[in-house]
Amino acid sequence: MAEDYEGVLIQVADVSVTNEDLGYGEFEVTGGLVVTDIFFDQDSWTLPALDDAYTSITGPLTYSYEVNKIAPRDASDLVAN
Repeated sequence: MAEDYEGVLIQVADVSVTNEDLGYGEFEVTGGLVVTDIFFDQDSWTLPALDDAYTSITGPLTYSYEVNKIAPRDASDLVAN
């Protein structure tokens, strides 16, 4: 079903970091959703700590390496608690 939303702007709410470093600038939040940095300048992207909480994360749904990922467009798409 996620394929239907590929490229669509989505938002998840009330999630926490469950894996802070998947490599390649990615981390995982509640429910196994991967957050990727493809729209960020590497110097402006900071990986969160384990259990950091977010009120919301917004971005288009992407798919690469057989994994669905949310791709925040800038820092304002990551709203921390």
